[in-house]
Amino acid sequence: MDVNELKTLLSNEDLVMGLATGLVSGVTLSLIFLKACFSGSSGRVNKAVELSKPKVVDSLDMEDIAADGMLKVCRCWKSKTFPLCDGSHVQHNKECGDNVGPALVTHKKKQ
Repeated sequence: MDVNELKTLLSNEDLVMGLATGLVSGVTLSLIFLKACFSGSSGRVNKAVELSKPKVVDSLDMEDIAADGMLKVCRCWKSKTFPLCDGSHVQHNKECGDNVGPALVTHKKKQ
């Protein structure tokens, strides 16, 4: 759909309201992001794993998938076996009221 088709479907008033809504939404989300990043809290999720690195990157091989055909990957950053899940999210969830859990990677075996 090009601009001319859009103009025939919407009045100038509709276009102005749409742009204004988009602008207000964008500014609001930007302020929320900035507050989270620059408030007294660092906003950091990872507080223990390889903090000296600029970015934590891990690779996993298909051989890492357990005998049950499932690989449990940590998403809470609290696992002592990171990047694999050790269940640390359970205590984290109790303490924080959070609901984080592992990412489950499965491998369907050929029949």
